Amino acid sequence: MSEKKSAFLSGKLILCIAAAVCAVIAVIVFFALRARSTGYRDISVFEISADGVVSRNGEELSVYQGMKLQNGDNLKVTGEGFLRLLLDQDKYVSLEPGTEINLTASGNDTDSHTQIELVAGRILNEIDSKLSENSSYEITTPASVMAVRGTAFYVSCEPDGSGSYTVDLAVLDGTVGTTASGAETEQFVEAGEAAQLFGNEDGAQVTYINEPISYDMLPSNVLNRIVERKENGDWAALPVTTEELKAALSIAEPDTAPNQTTETADTKTQAKTQETTDDSSANNSEADSEQPAGTEKTGRPKKPAENSPTDNEDDFSEQQPNTPPAANSPAPTEQQPSGGTDGPGKNAVTDKKPGDGNSFPAVPVNHTVLFTTADGKVFARQTIEDGACAVCPTLIPTGGSNWYLNDAVYDFDTPVTTDLTLCYK
Repeated sequence: MSEKKSAFLSGKLILCIAAAVCAVIAVIVFFALRARSTGYRDISVFEISADGVVSRNGEELSVYQGMKLQNGDNLKVTGEGFLRLLLDQDKYVSLEPGTEINLTASGNDTDSHTQIELVAGRILNEIDSKLSENSSYEITTPASVMAVRGTAFYVSCEPDGSGSYTVDLAVLDGTVGTTASGAETEQFVEAGEAAQLFGNEDGAQVTYINEPISYDMLPSNVLNRIVERKENGDWAALPVTTEELKAALSIAEPDTAPNQTTETADTKTQAKTQETTDDSSANNSEADSEQPAGTEKTGRPKKPAENSPTDNEDDFSEQQPNTPPAANSPAPTEQQPSGGTDGPGKNAVTDKKPGDGNSFPAVPVNHTVLFTTADGKVFARQTIEDGACAVCPTLIPTGGSNWYLNDAVYDFDTPVTTDLTLCYK
Protein backbone atom coordinates (compact mmCIF):
# COMPACT_ATOMS: atom_id res chain seq x y z
CA MET A 1 0.00 0.00 0.00
CA SER A 2 2.79 2.37 0.95
CA GLU A 3 4.61 1.64 -2.32
CA LYS A 4 1.54 2.61 -4.33
CA LYS A 5 1.15 5.80 -2.33
CA SER A 6 4.82 6.67 -2.86
CA ALA A 7 4.56 6.10 -6.61
CA PHE A 8 1.43 8.26 -6.73
CA LEU A 9 3.19 11.11 -4.91
CA SER A 10 6.22 10.83 -7.19
CA GLY A 11 4.07 11.07 -10.30
CA LYS A 12 2.24 14.05 -8.86
CA LEU A 13 5.56 15.76 -8.12
CA ILE A 14 6.77 15.19 -11.68
CA LEU A 15 3.59 16.71 -13.07
CA CYS A 16 4.00 19.78 -10.84
CA ILE A 17 7.60 20.25 -11.96
CA ALA A 18 6.61 19.90 -15.62
CA ALA A 19 3.82 22.44 -15.16
CA ALA A 20 6.21 24.89 -13.52
CA VAL A 21 8.73 24.53 -16.35
CA CYS A 22 6.00 25.14 -18.93
CA ALA A 23 4.87 28.22 -17.02
CA VAL A 24 8.42 29.62 -16.98
CA ILE A 25 8.82 29.01 -20.71
CA ALA A 26 5.48 30.69 -21.40
CA VAL A 27 6.52 33.76 -19.39
CA ILE A 28 9.83 33.99 -21.27
CA VAL A 29 8.12 33.73 -24.65
CA PHE A 30 5.51 36.31 -23.61
CA PHE A 31 8.08 38.90 -22.59
CA ALA A 32 10.22 38.21 -25.65
CA LEU A 33 7.27 38.79 -27.96
CA ARG A 34 6.26 41.85 -25.97
CA ALA A 35 9.76 43.29 -26.25
CA ARG A 36 9.74 42.84 -30.01
CA SER A 37 6.29 44.39 -30.36
CA THR A 38 7.35 47.57 -28.49
CA GLY A 39 9.78 48.58 -31.23
CA TYR A 40 13.14 46.93 -30.51
CA ARG A 41 14.58 45.25 -33.57
CA ASP A 42 17.87 43.58 -34.45
CA ILE A 43 19.71 46.70 -35.66
CA SER A 44 23.44 47.09 -35.13
CA VAL A 45 26.54 48.94 -36.32
CA PHE A 46 27.98 46.40 -38.74
CA GLU A 47 31.04 48.24 -40.10
CA ILE A 48 32.72 51.44 -38.96
CA SER A 49 35.46 53.67 -40.35
CA ALA A 50 34.22 57.00 -38.95
CA ASP A 51 33.32 58.57 -35.64
CA GLY A 52 29.64 58.79 -34.78
CA VAL A 53 27.27 59.77 -31.97
CA VAL A 54 23.92 58.25 -30.99
CA SER A 55 21.45 60.44 -29.10
CA ARG A 56 19.14 58.29 -26.97
CA ASN A 57 16.80 59.43 -24.19
CA GLY A 58 18.76 62.61 -23.64
CA GLU A 59 22.16 60.89 -23.59
CA GLU A 60 24.94 60.95 -26.21
CA LEU A 61 26.73 57.66 -26.85
CA SER A 62 29.84 57.14 -28.97
CA VAL A 63 29.32 54.69 -31.81
CA TYR A 64 31.30 51.42 -31.80
CA GLN A 65 31.28 48.30 -33.96
CA GLY A 66 28.57 45.89 -32.86
CA MET A 67 26.59 48.60 -31.06
CA LYS A 68 22.86 47.83 -30.88
CA LEU A 69 20.57 50.61 -32.07
CA GLN A 70 17.02 51.16 -30.86
CA ASN A 71 13.75 52.58 -32.05
CA GLY A 72 13.89 56.38 -31.72
CA ASP A 73 17.68 56.72 -31.92
CA ASN A 74 19.26 59.76 -33.60
CA LEU A 75 22.57 58.92 -35.32
CA LYS A 76 25.16 61.38 -36.60
CA VAL A 77 28.38 60.60 -38.50
CA THR A 78 30.85 63.11 -37.08
CA GLY A 79 34.10 61.94 -38.68
CA GLU A 80 35.41 61.06 -42.11
CA GLY A 81 34.82 57.60 -43.50
CA PHE A 82 31.45 55.86 -43.22
CA LEU A 83 29.21 53.75 -40.98
CA ARG A 84 27.28 50.70 -42.15
CA LEU A 85 24.24 49.46 -40.25
CA LEU A 86 22.76 45.96 -40.42
CA LEU A 87 19.00 45.59 -39.95
CA ASP A 88 17.38 42.17 -39.45
CA GLN A 89 20.34 40.40 -41.08
CA ASP A 90 19.25 41.34 -44.61
CA LYS A 91 19.22 45.15 -44.85
CA TYR A 92 22.29 47.37 -44.99
CA VAL A 93 22.37 51.15 -44.60
CA SER A 94 25.66 52.97 -45.26
CA LEU A 95 26.01 56.53 -43.96
CA GLU A 96 28.47 59.02 -45.47
CA PRO A 97 30.33 61.74 -43.50
CA GLY A 98 28.12 64.49 -42.08
CA THR A 99 24.97 62.36 -42.29
CA GLU A 100 22.24 62.56 -39.64
CA ILE A 101 19.27 60.18 -39.40
CA ASN A 102 16.37 59.49 -37.05
CA LEU A 103 15.51 55.80 -36.79
CA THR A 104 12.01 54.39 -36.35
CA ALA A 105 11.86 50.59 -36.31
CA SER A 106 9.12 48.32 -35.00
CA GLY A 107 7.55 44.91 -35.58
CA ASN A 108 9.28 41.57 -36.12
CA ASP A 109 10.67 39.43 -38.91
CA THR A 110 7.30 38.89 -40.56
CA ASP A 111 5.80 42.31 -39.85
CA SER A 112 8.60 44.88 -39.86
CA HIS A 113 8.23 48.63 -40.23
CA THR A 114 11.33 50.72 -40.85
CA GLN A 115 11.43 54.46 -41.36
CA ILE A 116 14.70 56.36 -41.70
CA GLU A 117 14.38 60.12 -41.57
CA LEU A 118 17.32 61.54 -43.49
CA VAL A 119 17.80 64.91 -41.81
CA ALA A 120 20.82 65.70 -43.97
CA GLY A 121 23.63 63.83 -45.69
CA ARG A 122 23.87 60.74 -47.89
CA ILE A 123 22.94 57.08 -47.41
CA LEU A 124 23.08 53.86 -49.44
CA ASN A 125 20.25 51.38 -48.79
CA GLU A 126 20.59 47.70 -49.67
CA ILE A 127 17.54 45.50 -49.04
CA ASP A 128 18.59 42.02 -50.06
CA SER A 129 15.33 40.17 -49.27
CA LYS A 130 11.93 41.18 -50.56
CA LEU A 131 9.76 42.59 -47.79
CA SER A 132 6.65 40.72 -46.73
CA GLU A 133 3.21 42.06 -47.55
CA ASN A 134 2.85 43.41 -44.01
CA SER A 135 6.27 45.08 -43.92
CA SER A 136 7.40 48.54 -45.00
CA TYR A 137 10.67 50.41 -45.54
CA GLU A 138 10.67 54.18 -46.07
CA ILE A 139 13.23 56.95 -46.37
CA THR A 140 11.81 60.37 -45.55
CA THR A 141 13.44 63.74 -46.25
CA PRO A 142 12.10 67.28 -45.88
CA ALA A 143 11.21 67.18 -49.59
CA SER A 144 10.03 63.62 -50.23
CA VAL A 145 9.05 60.14 -49.07
CA MET A 146 10.60 57.08 -50.73
CA ALA A 147 9.06 53.63 -50.29
CA VAL A 148 10.45 50.25 -51.38
CA ARG A 149 9.81 46.53 -50.99
CA GLY A 150 13.20 45.09 -51.96
CA THR A 151 15.84 47.12 -53.73
CA ALA A 152 19.06 49.13 -53.50
CA PHE A 153 19.23 52.89 -53.83
CA TYR A 154 21.29 55.95 -52.89
CA VAL A 155 19.77 59.14 -51.44
CA SER A 156 21.35 62.49 -50.62
CA CYS A 157 19.69 65.42 -48.86
CA GLU A 158 21.50 68.76 -48.89
CA PRO A 159 20.13 71.98 -47.32
CA ASP A 160 20.55 75.21 -49.28
CA GLY A 161 20.64 77.49 -46.22
CA SER A 162 17.25 79.06 -46.85
CA GLY A 163 15.01 76.31 -45.49
CA SER A 164 14.84 74.23 -48.68
CA TYR A 165 16.60 70.99 -49.60
CA THR A 166 17.91 69.32 -52.73
CA VAL A 167 17.21 65.58 -52.67
CA ASP A 168 18.95 63.29 -55.17
CA LEU A 169 17.92 59.66 -55.76
CA ALA A 170 19.81 56.99 -57.71
CA VAL A 171 18.25 53.53 -57.98
CA LEU A 172 20.76 50.68 -58.27
CA ASP A 173 18.41 47.69 -58.15
CA GLY A 174 14.65 47.24 -58.21
CA THR A 175 12.16 50.10 -58.10
CA VAL A 176 11.67 53.04 -55.73
CA GLY A 177 8.42 54.95 -55.42
CA THR A 178 8.95 58.61 -54.52
CA THR A 179 6.39 61.21 -53.53
CA ALA A 180 7.25 64.91 -53.33
CA SER A 181 6.19 66.75 -50.18
CA GLY A 182 2.70 68.14 -50.63
CA ALA A 183 1.97 65.90 -53.62
CA GLU A 184 -0.40 62.96 -53.82
CA THR A 185 1.03 61.16 -56.85
CA GLU A 186 3.78 58.57 -56.36
CA GLN A 187 6.32 58.40 -59.18
CA PHE A 188 8.52 55.37 -59.84
CA VAL A 189 12.24 55.25 -60.54
CA GLU A 190 13.82 52.08 -61.96
CA ALA A 191 17.33 50.62 -61.72
CA GLY A 192 19.85 52.83 -63.53
CA GLU A 193 17.65 55.93 -63.21
CA ALA A 194 17.98 59.08 -61.10
CA ALA A 195 15.66 61.78 -59.84
CA GLN A 196 16.01 65.12 -58.10
CA LEU A 197 13.54 67.02 -55.95
CA PHE A 198 13.74 70.49 -54.43
CA GLY A 199 11.70 71.97 -51.61
CA ASN A 200 10.77 71.41 -47.98
CA GLU A 201 8.01 69.95 -45.81
CA ASP A 202 5.55 72.57 -47.02
CA GLY A 203 5.97 71.52 -50.63
CA ALA A 204 8.52 70.24 -53.13
CA GLN A 205 8.87 69.96 -56.89
CA VAL A 206 10.43 67.29 -59.08
CA THR A 207 13.41 68.85 -60.84
CA TYR A 208 13.94 65.81 -63.05
CA ILE A 209 13.07 62.12 -62.93
CA ASN A 210 13.93 58.90 -64.83
CA GLU A 211 17.25 60.38 -66.01
CA PRO A 212 20.39 58.20 -66.36
CA ILE A 213 22.58 58.04 -63.26
CA SER A 214 25.76 60.14 -63.36
CA TYR A 215 28.03 57.64 -61.62
CA ASP A 216 30.98 60.00 -61.24
CA MET A 217 28.78 62.17 -59.02
CA LEU A 218 28.41 59.34 -56.47
CA PRO A 219 30.69 59.09 -53.40
CA SER A 220 33.62 56.71 -53.71
CA ASN A 221 32.30 54.48 -50.91
CA VAL A 222 29.11 53.98 -52.92
CA LEU A 223 31.03 53.35 -56.15
CA ASN A 224 33.21 50.77 -54.43
CA ARG A 225 30.13 49.02 -53.11
CA ILE A 226 28.51 48.95 -56.56
CA VAL A 227 31.69 47.44 -58.04
CA GLU A 228 31.72 44.79 -55.32
CA ARG A 229 28.08 43.85 -55.85
CA LYS A 230 28.43 43.79 -59.66
CA GLU A 231 31.50 41.57 -59.44
CA ASN A 232 29.51 39.22 -57.19
CA GLY A 233 26.82 38.95 -59.87
CA ASP A 234 24.29 41.17 -58.09
CA TRP A 235 22.32 44.13 -59.43
CA ALA A 236 22.30 42.68 -62.95
CA ALA A 237 19.64 45.18 -64.09
CA LEU A 238 21.98 48.12 -63.44
CA PRO A 239 23.13 49.22 -66.93
CA VAL A 240 26.77 49.96 -66.14
CA THR A 241 29.96 47.92 -66.41
CA THR A 242 32.61 47.54 -63.73
CA GLU A 243 35.05 49.23 -66.11
CA GLU A 244 32.82 52.31 -66.29
CA LEU A 245 32.46 52.31 -62.52
CA LYS A 246 36.21 52.08 -62.00
CA ALA A 247 36.71 54.95 -64.44
CA ALA A 248 34.31 57.06 -62.37
CA LEU A 249 36.05 55.89 -59.21
CA SER A 250 39.44 56.98 -60.53
CA ILE A 251 38.15 60.55 -60.58
CA ALA A 252 36.73 60.48 -57.07
CA GLU A 253 39.44 58.32 -55.48
CA PRO A 254 42.18 60.91 -54.61
CA ASP A 255 40.08 62.55 -51.90
CA THR A 256 38.26 59.53 -50.49
CA ALA A 257 40.79 57.84 -48.24
CA PRO A 258 39.42 58.41 -44.69
CA ASN A 259 41.69 59.88 -42.03
CA GLN A 260 42.41 57.85 -38.92
CA THR A 261 39.26 57.71 -36.82
CA THR A 262 41.32 58.36 -33.69
CA GLU A 263 41.91 61.92 -34.82
CA THR A 264 39.60 64.58 -33.46
CA ALA A 265 37.68 66.95 -35.69
CA ASP A 266 39.86 69.87 -34.51
CA THR A 267 43.06 67.95 -35.28
CA LYS A 268 41.85 67.15 -38.80
CA THR A 269 40.90 70.77 -39.46
CA GLN A 270 44.29 72.03 -38.29
CA ALA A 271 46.10 69.40 -40.34
CA LYS A 272 44.21 70.30 -43.52
CA THR A 273 44.84 74.02 -42.95
CA GLN A 274 48.57 73.37 -42.47
CA GLU A 275 48.67 71.19 -45.59
CA THR A 276 47.07 74.00 -47.57
CA THR A 277 49.80 76.43 -46.44
CA ASP A 278 52.78 74.09 -46.78
CA ASP A 279 51.83 72.39 -50.02
CA SER A 280 50.66 75.30 -52.18
CA SER A 281 53.89 75.31 -54.16
CA ALA A 282 53.94 71.53 -54.39
CA ASN A 283 50.44 71.59 -55.85
CA ASN A 284 51.72 73.80 -58.65
CA SER A 285 54.35 71.30 -59.74
CA GLU A 286 52.35 68.12 -59.16
CA ALA A 287 48.91 69.13 -60.49
CA ASP A 288 49.74 67.86 -63.99
CA SER A 289 50.43 64.32 -62.79
CA GLU A 290 47.32 64.23 -60.57
CA GLN A 291 44.84 65.31 -63.22
CA PRO A 292 43.23 62.28 -64.92
CA ALA A 293 43.65 62.67 -68.64
CA GLY A 294 40.66 62.67 -70.93
CA THR A 295 38.06 62.29 -68.18
CA GLU A 296 34.63 63.70 -68.70
CA LYS A 297 31.40 63.49 -66.73
CA THR A 298 28.62 61.25 -67.81
CA GLY A 299 24.88 61.88 -67.47
CA ARG A 300 22.45 63.93 -69.48
CA PRO A 301 23.91 64.67 -72.95
CA LYS A 302 25.32 68.09 -73.67
CA LYS A 303 24.47 70.15 -76.69
CA PRO A 304 27.66 71.23 -78.51
CA ALA A 305 28.14 74.98 -78.53
CA GLU A 306 30.20 77.10 -80.86
CA ASN A 307 33.37 78.57 -79.34
CA SER A 308 32.76 76.63 -76.11
CA PRO A 309 35.75 75.97 -73.84
CA THR A 310 37.62 72.76 -74.52
CA ASP A 311 39.60 72.50 -71.29
CA ASN A 312 36.78 71.75 -68.88
CA GLU A 313 37.49 68.13 -67.98
CA ASP A 314 36.51 67.24 -64.39
CA ASP A 315 38.89 67.00 -61.46
CA PHE A 316 37.27 65.78 -58.28
CA SER A 317 40.43 65.69 -56.20
CA GLU A 318 39.01 68.29 -53.81
CA GLN A 319 35.36 67.71 -53.10
CA GLN A 320 32.96 69.59 -50.84
CA PRO A 321 29.45 68.17 -50.39
CA ASN A 322 27.79 71.10 -48.61
CA THR A 323 29.16 74.08 -50.54
CA PRO A 324 27.14 75.85 -53.24
CA PRO A 325 28.09 75.32 -56.89
CA ALA A 326 31.05 77.35 -58.04
CA ALA A 327 30.23 80.51 -59.95
CA ASN A 328 31.60 81.11 -63.42
CA SER A 329 34.54 83.16 -62.20
CA PRO A 330 38.35 82.73 -62.13
CA ALA A 331 39.55 80.10 -59.71
CA PRO A 332 40.76 81.50 -56.35
CA THR A 333 44.44 81.26 -55.58
CA GLU A 334 44.11 79.59 -52.19
CA GLN A 335 43.13 75.95 -51.83
CA GLN A 336 40.22 75.47 -49.43
CA PRO A 337 39.85 72.46 -47.10
CA SER A 338 37.55 69.96 -48.71
CA GLY A 339 36.07 68.22 -45.68
CA GLY A 340 37.28 64.90 -47.10
CA THR A 341 34.07 63.77 -48.80
CA ASP A 342 32.75 63.62 -52.28
CA GLY A 343 29.59 64.54 -54.16
CA PRO A 344 28.19 67.03 -56.66
CA GLY A 345 29.24 70.67 -56.90
CA LYS A 346 32.97 70.00 -56.30
CA ASN A 347 35.77 72.20 -57.48
CA ALA A 348 39.51 71.66 -57.82
CA VAL A 349 41.35 74.85 -56.87
CA THR A 350 44.79 75.82 -58.07
CA ASP A 351 46.86 78.98 -58.39
CA LYS A 352 48.44 77.99 -61.70
CA LYS A 353 47.69 80.20 -64.67
CA PRO A 354 47.79 79.55 -68.40
CA GLY A 355 51.11 80.36 -69.97
CA ASP A 356 53.24 79.76 -66.85
CA GLY A 357 55.23 77.02 -68.57
CA ASN A 358 53.09 74.13 -67.31
CA SER A 359 49.79 72.75 -68.53
CA PHE A 360 46.79 74.24 -66.74
CA PRO A 361 44.70 71.65 -64.81
CA ALA A 362 41.05 71.76 -65.79
CA VAL A 363 38.68 73.16 -63.18
CA PRO A 364 35.16 71.68 -63.21
CA VAL A 365 32.56 74.42 -63.01
CA ASN A 366 28.95 73.93 -62.06
CA HIS A 367 26.23 76.54 -62.40
CA THR A 368 23.03 77.08 -60.46
CA VAL A 369 19.79 77.54 -62.36
CA LEU A 370 17.00 78.97 -60.21
CA PHE A 371 13.37 78.63 -61.29
CA THR A 372 11.19 81.29 -59.69
CA THR A 373 7.54 82.27 -59.69
CA ALA A 374 6.36 85.64 -60.94
CA ASP A 375 6.55 87.06 -57.40
CA GLY A 376 10.20 85.98 -57.02
CA LYS A 377 9.77 82.85 -54.87
CA VAL A 378 12.13 79.96 -55.59
CA PHE A 379 10.15 77.15 -57.25
CA ALA A 380 12.98 74.76 -58.14
CA ARG A 381 16.75 74.63 -58.41
CA GLN A 382 19.16 72.72 -60.64
CA THR A 383 22.93 72.30 -60.49
CA ILE A 384 24.20 72.10 -64.07
CA GLU A 385 27.69 71.24 -65.29
CA ASP A 386 29.29 73.90 -67.44
CA GLY A 387 28.16 73.41 -71.03
CA ALA A 388 25.28 71.07 -70.18
CA CYS A 389 21.62 72.00 -70.63
CA ALA A 390 19.06 72.72 -67.94
CA VAL A 391 15.98 70.52 -67.79
CA CYS A 392 12.51 72.01 -67.88
CA PRO A 393 10.84 71.14 -64.53
CA THR A 394 8.15 68.46 -64.73
CA LEU A 395 5.78 70.56 -62.65
CA ILE A 396 5.17 74.26 -63.32
CA PRO A 397 3.79 77.14 -61.25
CA THR A 398 0.32 78.56 -61.84
CA GLY A 399 -0.37 81.91 -63.40
CA GLY A 400 2.03 81.84 -66.32
CA SER A 401 2.73 80.37 -69.72
CA ASN A 402 6.50 79.84 -70.07
CA TRP A 403 9.94 80.14 -68.51
CA TYR A 404 11.66 83.45 -69.24
CA LEU A 405 15.25 84.61 -69.02
CA ASN A 406 14.88 88.36 -68.57
CA ASP A 407 12.23 89.21 -71.21
CA ALA A 408 12.82 86.31 -73.62
CA VAL A 409 11.39 82.79 -73.55
CA TYR A 410 14.19 80.49 -72.43
CA ASP A 411 15.48 77.81 -74.81
CA PHE A 412 16.28 74.68 -72.78
CA ASP A 413 18.58 73.48 -75.58
CA THR A 414 20.98 76.32 -74.75
CA PRO A 415 24.19 75.20 -72.99
CA VAL A 416 24.51 76.73 -69.52
CA THR A 417 27.73 78.68 -69.02
CA THR A 418 26.78 80.89 -66.06
CA ASP A 419 24.32 81.04 -63.16
CA LEU A 420 20.76 81.71 -64.33
CA THR A 421 17.46 82.78 -62.85
CA LEU A 422 14.42 81.77 -64.90
CA CYS A 423 11.01 83.18 -64.13
CA TYR A 424 7.66 81.55 -64.99
CA LYS A 425 5.30 84.21 -66.25
